Amino acid sequence: MSIFFGCKDDECPLRYATWFEALLLANLLSERHEPPLAPCYELSECEGELGRGVTCGRVGLTGGAASVYEREGYRLPTEAEWEYAARAGTRTAYYGGDITGTNPDARVDPEPSLETIAWYAVNSAGRTHLVGTKRPSRWLLFDMLGNVAEWTNDRPVFGEAEGPATNPATPIDVRTDSARDLRVTRGGTAAGARDMLRAAGQNYPSSDSVHRGIGIRLARTIK
Repeated sequence: MSIFFGCKDDECPLRYATWFEALLLANLLSERHEPPLAPCYELSECEGELGRGVTCGRVGLTGGAASVYEREGYRLPTEAEWEYAARAGTRTAYYGGDITGTNPDARVDPEPSLETIAWYAVNSAGRTHLVGTKRPSRWLLFDMLGNVAEWTNDRPVFGEAEGPATNPATPIDVRTDSARDLRVTRGGTAAGARDMLRAAGQNYPSSDSVHRGIGIRLARTIK
């Protein structure tokens, strides 16, 4: 299916932003907050213009912080935070219920548990939609699933980790020992089949990706 057409209103989800631009946006909102908040991220060796695919060679946390939880400014959620928020206290595949279909090959069949809460491949008509037009979760969060996927702080962790999982799962710094610095996105897109919209579903594009199906949801640590 070809996406994403239409939806150019101010209330449409923000798209086409690299992971680095998501961090820069978070810092900008922190600086414009009243009173101003200490920005969460330090970015350097950056190239490009904000809104046109900025990439950076180095990323860290301000003030020498060991974790994003030590900073008060706006930031991306960790992968664990994102899933916790998306589930909103539920244990089903979606916060609207479990997968009802039994045919594993019917990836684009209608899913009753998604119809009222998410824009996805079956009901989106191949485009993104205004935010907040589907039913929110019990925590009153809209569009956690579908419409656009959302960047998180973390890099993907492949294979089974030894011992208990940690949060954040990975350091914030840009990976330089690989051809690409991958970052986890969550939530699935308006073109996503029902299996891609599970609360546990994930994808991991490169941090410099400019994609019509990836958006931003910011968080803050409140002490």
